[in-house]
Amino acid sequence: MRKEVEWFAEKMEEKLKRDDESKSHWLKTSYGYLFCRLGEEIEELQELLDDDNVSYKHKKIIKECADIANFAMMIADKAKNGSIY
Repeated sequence: MRKEVEWFAEKMEEKLKRDDESKSHWLKTSYGYLFCRLGEEIEELQELLDDDNVSYKHKKIIKECADIANFAMMIADKAKNGSIY
């Protein structure tokens, strides 16, 4: 596996672990909800990137990218598992 993919997967897992106890498993949520949350995370990333001081926000940018990737992964995992809603 590429080093960049391993590093990013670690960032994704860190975020998922932080939310384990406070949120329902994604297989119990709808595609629509996950897609809406994906859009919200994309908007948050866009706001960071539009900021003139983006050079001071690298950690926040990485976190938002991990959030986006996690919601995309959740949607793909539901599809892989044959979820219909």
